[in-house]
Amino acid sequence: MKPASTQPRIALAHPRLSRGGSEGALMWAVDALWPEYRVTIITTGEADLGALNAYYGTAAPPDRVHVDRAPMPAVLARSSRAAALRGFRHQRYCRKTAAQYDVLFSAYNICDFGRPAIQRVADFSWDPDVRVHTDPAGTGSRHGFHERNVLNRLYLGVCRMISPPSGRDLFAEDLFIANSRWTASVLKEKYRAAHVRMIYPPVYGGYPDVPWTERVPDFVCLGRISREKRIDTMIDILARVRQKGHSIQFHIIGEADGSSYAREIEALARKHADWVHLSGEQHGENKRRLLTSNRYALHACPFEGFGIAVAEMARAGCLPFVPATGGVPEIVDHETNLCWTTPDEAAHKIDTVLKSEPLQETLRRRVRQTAQRFHTHAYQQAIRDAVTEMQESGKMPDS
Repeated sequence: MKPASTQPRIALAHPRLSRGGSEGALMWAVDALWPEYRVTIITTGEADLGALNAYYGTAAPPDRVHVDRAPMPAVLARSSRAAALRGFRHQRYCRKTAAQYDVLFSAYNICDFGRPAIQRVADFSWDPDVRVHTDPAGTGSRHGFHERNVLNRLYLGVCRMISPPSGRDLFAEDLFIANSRWTASVLKEKYRAAHVRMIYPPVYGGYPDVPWTERVPDFVCLGRISREKRIDTMIDILARVRQKGHSIQFHIIGEADGSSYAREIEALARKHADWVHLSGEQHGENKRRLLTSNRYALHACPFEGFGIAVAEMARAGCLPFVPATGGVPEIVDHETNLCWTTPDEAAHKIDTVLKSEPLQETLRRRVRQTAQRFHTHAYQQAIRDAVTEMQESGKMPDS
């Protein structure tokens, strides 16, 4: 380890830290880089590194990692309805301070630093065309600011006035890190990105290897209770499976945030109280117990760039059934018995697997092998390689 005074300086930018996949990728990157770099996290709002370490299993020392909070009105820093406005203000601050660093790294989607940078793309929420095409009934339907109308155009116009483009061609000049082969293909084909490197996100393990025979033949889902996750679709699918004669239970692990959609799911859970269970947000031993005591997992969010919750359930030994779109199928190696396009097809495939113990064993072996690709060590080494090459060469690493 070099003395701190001689270490290169790196900024990792993230517009707001909460408890999601992008924050996990950020923390494991910080964990990988702090011994050789002076690391600064540029964000908005609160950033408790000790709590983030505990949540993601990292060990980045708070006394060696600096947090630089971009100036932001408190109401804007907390709001879930003004992500674009917060993001553009955050970008303006990142560009203002960019000259202080040797390497610039956006840990969540694109940030125009005004200088060459690494851009880690986790989703396409920043592009209305892609978002509406891939998920027309998802996140974009929640708030008027996200809809494609006059109000939305005015809102984004104000955001761009706050932080106008620097004039650089980011897609030609910057290094883009994609979180899946599917995300990489979109970056190359739609945006003509010249430098794209695929690095799967880190999935923290720590799950005991519970034998299949000691697990109950029930289902779990993991993640926040929000409309784009389509938890109502999952309940519908498993209701169809139950009609085929399987007395399965469904455990929904995630925070109900009081939104209208969360209230819809709470009402559905009450309607099916004999088999649908809202387990709330879980951490530590409770989360491990829930995931490792059940055999199966279900996911219904289409066109996700990766699907960190699915990968975590796979690492916990569950057998996930997933949409056949986006990057999520890569987690199950595009196994046709586990990928579905309609609720009816999903129910049919689940029924087929539940009836065949030999098929279950074959699929478990395949998913277990594929899940090793998402080990934290592999992610950290790939991040170190990309950052080191860029810092030493002063140009984009070969993709």
